Amino acid sequence: MSSLAAALAARVDQVLPDGFQVSATGTIVSLSTPTEEALRDIDISLALNHVDNFSAAAAVAAWRVLNDFQDDVIAYLWEAWPTAEGHTSPAEAYGESDQGVLRLGYRYSDSTVIDLEPIDLTALCG
Repeated sequence: MSSLAAALAARVDQVLPDGFQVSATGTIVSLSTPTEEALRDIDISLALNHVDNFSAAAAVAAWRVLNDFQDDVIAYLWEAWPTAEGHTSPAEAYGESDQGVLRLGYRYSDSTVIDLEPIDLTALCG
């Protein structure tokens, strides 16, 4: 799970608004504000308590990191994030695993706003 935490942190860190930082230590994924205030730590290993296989746990962990960090960014900025033209509410976080690949990002029912680089779960397990 520590390899998954690092992969999630690297991807999410690339898409957050300027100044926010995401890092990983072990199975903990952390979010800091532009003023370097620690906002949230998420232990993704807890996802294994809710599902019985690594692929499903990875999807749960990805969704939780994206969803919770999105809530923190919105609260810090006092504005919806991320959004797309024609939408006033923020896009919804998603994490889905299929055939050993974790796909994650933010989307509306009619469009994807942020599509992060997929994570090869088979490489993390092997």
